[in-house]
Amino acid sequence: MGNWKISKIINTKTRKQDNFIDKMSFKQDGVFEAGKGDLVQSGTWSFDENQNLITLNVGQQDAHYKILKLSKTKLVIENFESKIYLKK
Repeated sequence: MGNWKISKIINTKTRKQDNFIDKMSFKQDGVFEAGKGDLVQSGTWSFDENQNLITLNVGQQDAHYKILKLSKTKLVIENFESKIYLKK
């Protein structure tokens, strides 16, 4: 899925914008990286086409995101905590 820059993250509980990460990349080998500046966290990602979900795993924690929009230049994913808008 490639490298994506986060344009905004909305906390779905408070409806306010969060800025805890600003970039995210999904690599072909199933590794993802996300972070801000020099602080980058990595883990694995998987896609469930039947449920239209991306699962990010870091250590023992999974985060499931529903894909709301996916095009060549835009990706919007959402879970119970946040809605993340990304662009190429």
